[in-house]
Amino acid sequence: MSRIGKEPVKLADGVTATIAGQKVTVKGKLGELSYTMHDGITAKVEDGNIIVECADDNNLGNFHGLARALINANVIGVSAGYTKQLSIEGTGFKAVVKGKELALTLGFANTGYEERLELLARQTCSVDRFNSVLREQLRNAGEQAGRCGATGFHQRH
Repeated sequence: MSRIGKEPVKLADGVTATIAGQKVTVKGKLGELSYTMHDGITAKVEDGNIIVECADDNNLGNFHGLARALINANVIGVSAGYTKQLSIEGTGFKAVVKGKELALTLGFANTGYEERLELLARQTCSVDRFNSVLREQLRNAGEQAGRCGATGFHQRH
Protein backbone atom coordinates (compact mmCIF):
# COMPACT_ATOMS: atom_id res chain seq x y z
CA MET A 1 0.00 0.00 0.00
CA SER A 2 1.24 3.47 -0.84
CA ARG A 3 2.46 5.36 2.21
CA ILE A 4 1.44 8.67 0.67
CA GLY A 5 -1.92 7.32 -0.44
CA LYS A 6 -2.79 6.13 3.06
CA GLU A 7 -2.65 9.65 4.51
CA PRO A 8 -5.99 11.49 4.51
CA VAL A 9 -6.24 14.87 2.78
CA LYS A 10 -7.37 17.45 5.33
CA LEU A 11 -9.86 19.95 4.01
CA ALA A 12 -8.94 23.52 4.98
CA ASP A 13 -11.51 25.90 6.44
CA GLY A 14 -13.96 27.02 3.79
CA VAL A 15 -13.09 24.20 1.37
CA THR A 16 -15.73 21.71 0.28
CA ALA A 17 -15.20 18.52 -1.69
CA THR A 18 -17.63 16.60 -3.87
CA ILE A 19 -16.97 13.22 -5.37
CA ALA A 20 -18.88 12.01 -8.42
CA GLY A 21 -17.56 8.65 -9.61
CA GLN A 22 -13.88 9.11 -10.41
CA LYS A 23 -13.99 12.92 -10.35
CA VAL A 24 -13.04 14.84 -7.18
CA THR A 25 -13.98 18.54 -7.18
CA VAL A 26 -12.82 20.94 -4.47
CA LYS A 27 -14.20 24.45 -4.02
CA GLY A 28 -12.74 27.22 -1.93
CA LYS A 29 -12.37 30.96 -1.66
CA LEU A 30 -9.94 31.09 -4.63
CA GLY A 31 -11.98 29.01 -7.06
CA GLU A 32 -12.72 25.44 -8.02
CA LEU A 33 -10.38 22.65 -9.14
CA SER A 34 -11.09 19.06 -10.08
CA TYR A 35 -9.14 15.87 -10.64
CA THR A 36 -10.27 12.67 -12.36
CA MET A 37 -8.77 9.61 -10.69
CA HIS A 38 -7.48 6.50 -12.43
CA ASP A 39 -9.81 3.49 -12.62
CA GLY A 40 -9.49 1.40 -9.46
CA ILE A 41 -8.82 4.42 -7.24
CA THR A 42 -11.75 5.68 -5.14
CA ALA A 43 -12.21 8.52 -2.69
CA LYS A 44 -14.69 9.45 0.00
CA VAL A 45 -15.21 12.41 2.31
CA GLU A 46 -15.25 11.63 6.05
CA ASP A 47 -15.02 14.07 8.98
CA GLY A 48 -13.45 16.91 7.00
CA ASN A 49 -10.95 14.62 5.29
CA ILE A 50 -10.75 13.07 1.85
CA ILE A 51 -9.72 9.44 2.07
CA VAL A 52 -8.26 7.91 -1.09
CA GLU A 53 -8.47 4.12 -1.43
CA CYS A 54 -6.98 1.64 -3.87
CA ALA A 55 -8.69 -1.56 -5.08
CA ASP A 56 -5.59 -3.45 -6.22
CA ASP A 57 -2.43 -2.22 -4.57
CA ASN A 58 -0.07 -4.41 -6.60
CA ASN A 59 -1.03 -2.80 -9.90
CA LEU A 60 -2.34 0.60 -8.80
CA GLY A 61 -0.11 1.50 -5.85
CA ASN A 62 1.65 4.28 -7.75
CA PHE A 63 -1.65 5.82 -8.84
CA HIS A 64 -2.89 5.66 -5.24
CA GLY A 65 -0.18 8.01 -3.98
CA LEU A 66 -0.40 10.19 -7.09
CA ALA A 67 -4.16 10.68 -6.70
CA ARG A 68 -3.79 11.63 -3.05
CA ALA A 69 -0.97 14.10 -3.82
CA LEU A 70 -2.88 15.79 -6.65
CA ILE A 71 -6.06 16.08 -4.60
CA ASN A 72 -4.02 17.62 -1.78
CA ALA A 73 -2.48 20.10 -4.25
CA ASN A 74 -5.97 21.07 -5.41
CA VAL A 75 -7.08 21.68 -1.80
CA ILE A 76 -4.07 23.94 -1.25
CA GLY A 77 -4.74 25.72 -4.54
CA VAL A 78 -8.32 26.68 -3.72
CA SER A 79 -7.62 27.62 -0.11
CA ALA A 80 -4.24 29.40 0.03
CA GLY A 81 -3.03 29.61 -3.57
CA TYR A 82 0.43 28.73 -4.82
CA THR A 83 3.75 30.50 -4.66
CA LYS A 84 6.79 29.84 -6.79
CA GLN A 85 9.98 31.57 -5.68
CA LEU A 86 12.96 31.57 -7.99
CA SER A 87 16.40 32.79 -6.99
CA ILE A 88 18.70 34.21 -9.66
CA GLU A 89 22.37 34.41 -8.80
CA GLY A 90 25.34 35.06 -11.05
CA THR A 91 27.15 37.72 -13.03
CA GLY A 92 24.92 39.28 -15.64
CA PHE A 93 21.77 37.60 -14.35
CA LYS A 94 18.82 39.84 -13.55
CA ALA A 95 15.04 39.92 -13.52
CA VAL A 96 12.77 42.87 -14.28
CA VAL A 97 8.99 43.12 -14.35
CA LYS A 98 7.86 45.12 -17.38
CA GLY A 99 4.11 45.54 -17.38
CA LYS A 100 2.62 42.09 -17.93
CA GLU A 101 5.98 40.51 -18.73
CA LEU A 102 8.79 39.09 -16.65
CA ALA A 103 12.10 39.75 -18.40
CA LEU A 104 14.96 37.46 -17.40
CA THR A 105 18.47 38.38 -18.52
CA LEU A 106 20.53 35.25 -18.06
CA GLY A 107 24.06 36.32 -18.94
CA PHE A 108 25.99 33.73 -20.97
CA ALA A 109 29.41 35.41 -20.88
CA ASN A 110 29.50 38.25 -23.43
CA THR A 111 26.04 37.87 -24.91
CA GLY A 112 22.89 38.92 -23.14
CA TYR A 113 20.17 36.32 -23.37
CA GLU A 114 16.75 37.63 -22.47
CA GLU A 115 13.67 35.50 -21.95
CA ARG A 116 10.29 37.21 -21.72
CA LEU A 117 7.53 35.33 -19.96
CA GLU A 118 3.98 36.63 -20.23
CA LEU A 119 2.05 36.54 -16.97
CA LEU A 120 -1.33 34.86 -17.02
CA ALA A 121 -4.49 36.65 -15.96
CA ARG A 122 -4.42 35.59 -12.29
CA GLN A 123 -0.66 35.73 -11.76
CA THR A 124 1.31 38.38 -9.98
CA CYS A 125 5.04 38.84 -10.12
CA SER A 126 7.48 40.85 -8.05
CA VAL A 127 11.25 41.23 -7.96
CA ASP A 128 12.92 42.02 -4.67
CA ARG A 129 16.12 43.98 -4.17
CA PHE A 130 18.24 40.82 -4.12
CA ASN A 131 17.03 40.04 -7.64
CA SER A 132 15.04 36.92 -6.93
CA VAL A 133 11.76 36.37 -8.67
CA LEU A 134 8.53 35.63 -6.87
CA ARG A 135 5.57 34.49 -8.93
CA GLU A 136 2.31 33.86 -7.17
CA GLN A 137 -0.33 31.82 -8.88
CA LEU A 138 -3.81 31.00 -7.79
CA ARG A 139 -4.45 28.02 -10.06
CA ASN A 140 -2.51 25.16 -11.61
CA ALA A 141 0.80 26.13 -10.06
CA GLY A 142 2.44 22.78 -10.47
CA GLU A 143 2.17 22.87 -14.24
CA GLN A 144 2.44 26.58 -15.07
CA ALA A 145 4.94 27.76 -12.48
CA GLY A 146 7.10 24.73 -13.16
CA ARG A 147 6.93 25.51 -16.86
CA CYS A 148 8.12 29.06 -16.09
CA GLY A 149 11.12 27.75 -14.21
CA ALA A 150 11.90 25.21 -16.90
CA THR A 151 11.71 27.61 -19.82
CA GLY A 152 13.27 30.54 -17.99
CA PHE A 153 16.27 28.83 -16.50
CA HIS A 154 16.98 25.63 -18.41
CA GLN A 155 16.35 26.64 -21.99
CA ARG A 156 19.72 27.82 -23.22
CA HIS A 157 20.18 28.23 -26.93
